[in-house]
Amino acid sequence: MIRIALVLMLVLAACSREVETTTASVQKPAAPAAPIRTDRSSYVFTNGPQGPEATIVATLRAPADRTLYILNCNGASGVTLQRKGGQAWVYSWVIGMNACLSPPIVVPPGGEHTAPIYLHERSGAVTDPAGGRMIRSGTYRVVWTGVLTAFDSNKRGFGPELPLEQRVSAPITIQAPP
Repeated sequence: MIRIALVLMLVLAACSREVETTTASVQKPAAPAAPIRTDRSSYVFTNGPQGPEATIVATLRAPADRTLYILNCNGASGVTLQRKGGQAWVYSWVIGMNACLSPPIVVPPGGEHTAPIYLHERSGAVTDPAGGRMIRSGTYRVVWTGVLTAFDSNKRGFGPELPLEQRVSAPITIQAPP
């Protein structure tokens, strides 16, 4: 009787280890973090002093092996929004800022730079739909433009731009007013 109990315990122990191993191998690995983090994954316009408004706080993280140089004008940099249209991402909002060139914002390897995106009726420019006055509800992502991997004030374009996939956020949702 004791032998049977021992055999059953060994069989049960082996089965439970096999189930744990199978379950662990089926789990998907965590998706790598997007290069741009937003403070939330969903935004809803609320009534504010400028009318309907929303604020997205975006943080760009530099790759661990590379210094980044962010073009800017008095601290304002090129944060934009792309809207998901079918399978494509379409630029839909660009920040309104002066056209000056301040010294670049330098982000050391592994460092971060944060900027708010204040959306309201007269902030930036709605590029899609053409002539649109306000952002539509939908799926968006933040894209940072003017992020360079080297900076030379005497060079046209000032340096090579960081590849697009290294300067976008994960998808976010925005619910605009009707």
